[in-house]
Amino acid sequence: MIPAGPNEVWSADFMADALWSGRRFRTFNVMDDFNREVLRIEIDTNLPARRIVRALDELVELRGKPAALRLDNGPELISEELEKWARRQGIERRFIQPGRPMQNGYVERLNRTYRQEVLNCYVFETLGEVRRMTAEWITRYNEIRSHESLPRRTALDIARSAQTGDWVEPSTLVPGDECVYLRERRHELARVAYLKHSEGKLVGFIPVLSSSVVSIDSIVRAWHSPESKR
Repeated sequence: MIPAGPNEVWSADFMADALWSGRRFRTFNVMDDFNREVLRIEIDTNLPARRIVRALDELVELRGKPAALRLDNGPELISEELEKWARRQGIERRFIQPGRPMQNGYVERLNRTYRQEVLNCYVFETLGEVRRMTAEWITRYNEIRSHESLPRRTALDIARSAQTGDWVEPSTLVPGDECVYLRERRHELARVAYLKHSEGKLVGFIPVLSSSVVSIDSIVRAWHSPESKR
């Protein structure tokens, strides 16, 4: 299920790679499932449970705490140290089934993209180089790259819209409500329709193809159509 707002569910996972010298390193990747925003990629030769707790503590201080963490069954993630931290914070740990990585599909897709666009694209001689290139990539991923699943909006766009209350997740729309097309947004590929309740108040927007007053059912069908994803 797609979270309805920020900080409902964070997903986390580990990756591994090597420097040119053959020295191995690991990454701990954390994202917000709501807007697919990369929250942090921790990089070092060793990432024990204590280091993971420290990284999550810093994230919570910066962004607030999530209601839940979606995790696999790796030793650091099932550790007593992380369990105690989550209990103190009041954060639910949601473990996927062993051998079923696609139950953590959002972060698995992030991992694949990060490997293709960073880890497999460069020869790194130092951890500093990995961290620098990763930080630059995170900025592009969150602030410039548009995501089809959002649809075709950046993670930062969705985060800002959630803060101002103007983003409407299509899965939450109610049949019988109306959307009224107002204008095209230059930074988007799709037209934008604003959700209008029965009292006429404009409360949010979603990207659509139609420029007329249409039902929510039609909006959702258009949003899911192959043409809208070109």
